[in-house]
Amino acid sequence: MKSHDRLRIVFAQARQNWRAFAYVMQVHENHYTKRAGVAGIRARAEPYKYDLLI
Repeated sequence: MKSHDRLRIVFAQARQNWRAFAYVMQVHENHYTKRAGVAGIRARAEPYKYDLLI
């Protein structure tokens, strides 16, 4: 399920502001894919790091 679906926005003012908001939410929801190099590898590997300690 897409949590921020532009077709479900009811209010006209919110629909007008959707274009700028959509980019921010895309970066927010996919922040780990926006990184490159070592920082990106560490960001993607971090959830699995704690599974090994438990």
